[in-house]
Amino acid sequence: MALQLPRTWLDPMSLKRALEGNSPKHLSFSRCPALWPQVFQSLLNGGVRDATQLISLNLSGINHVPYSECRSVEDQLVAETMCQVAAACSNVKHLNLMHTHYHHECSPGLDGETHLCASLGRFKHLRSLTLPACALSDGVNMNHISARNLAPSLLFQGLKKAPRVGLQNYKPDSEPSLAGDSTSGLSSLIDGCQSLETFELIGPGFASALPRLEPCTRASVEPRGMCAWARGVGDAHLAALEALPRLRRLTLAGLPGVLRGTGLVQLSRQCRDLRVLSLANLGSLKTMNYTAALLETLTQCTQLQELRLEQPYLNANTSFFEALSSCSCLQRLCLISRSGTFDPSATETFMEQCCQVVMCHMFMGGTLVACRTLQKSLLDRFSIERSALSVVIYPLQHEDLPSVIRGIPLTLLDRITLFQSHVAQPPHLSPM
Repeated sequence: MALQLPRTWLDPMSLKRALEGNSPKHLSFSRCPALWPQVFQSLLNGGVRDATQLISLNLSGINHVPYSECRSVEDQLVAETMCQVAAACSNVKHLNLMHTHYHHECSPGLDGETHLCASLGRFKHLRSLTLPACALSDGVNMNHISARNLAPSLLFQGLKKAPRVGLQNYKPDSEPSLAGDSTSGLSSLIDGCQSLETFELIGPGFASALPRLEPCTRASVEPRGMCAWARGVGDAHLAALEALPRLRRLTLAGLPGVLRGTGLVQLSRQCRDLRVLSLANLGSLKTMNYTAALLETLTQCTQLQELRLEQPYLNANTSFFEALSSCSCLQRLCLISRSGTFDPSATETFMEQCCQVVMCHMFMGGTLVACRTLQKSLLDRFSIERSALSVVIYPLQHEDLPSVIRGIPLTLLDRITLFQSHVAQPPHLSPM
């Protein structure tokens, strides 16, 4: 049995009465900030009959306020509270904390403070988890901020050598970030949640360039409201995910701290059973810095069935599709790129080599004529042998894009084309 109510129908008192005497298995309070004190009170203070029956908890945006560097402590997740939730709701398998905030302080006076990730590590049965990027940070290192601000001027003065071209393995001391590359918090999460199969890490303020109904007219190219804690999450944190042996689905979105993508390469070498990969807005949005790492990652993901890639200035050329052809099990592909380019001949060759692909959606640059020509060519060539084939190729910034999106099958639209979390969601948004 399931009951879904408009959030305007519930206030804290009515929620309290609705939960009393019940043992819910699924609870979702996405973007209900007025209810979050009552939610925790009911779960922790006997407001439900048996909290151990709960297996899915969606708290996405439950303490949502506009992101800022100076948000109050009351607006953030509290590690100790989540520790209590883990103890009370010991059988939770799916937890969504997207659109929340957590700023761990690493100042000398707070050395003993429990990290949120350590609290989340107490959910021993967790299978899927969605976190804001700042939740992985061990704190902001002001020395790195100063060094980063000074680096350009030193380079112009000839006092600093430019990095050599070429992709290297990740080295903990090779890519200084705002957080000093410390991953002790994340390590405590991984140690406690070895059964994690789905992991989504989404930067605060991230917004996909692909709209559902409105034209793609967002002028800003940098994520709005990105806090310093989230900016410090980078390649070291991605590399640490290699310690999740059962990882099957991975989403990384809105992470400007990813510099060259070396962490992505490292995790793909260990997580060889990765089935679903979604990458969006990693690193700088003014250029694509991790092309070499992306291509190497794709060659490692031999079991990949679904790829969603959203990145400005993506060049889907012959090299890209050759690497993607290593994913022989691939079934669904979605590419979204402002000012991106594609090679029609390489696209056709890829579709021929990866015979299981039944969905190819590309929203990039190029003329309307070029997009329609490639779409027609792919449909004419492959639709007979692949009866369920869905091919949509269209300019991302075309004014008629909303009408094209409306024509996409809803199952594919909600599953992959439109960016959204799939953790602790209603059945129609959960993985098939």
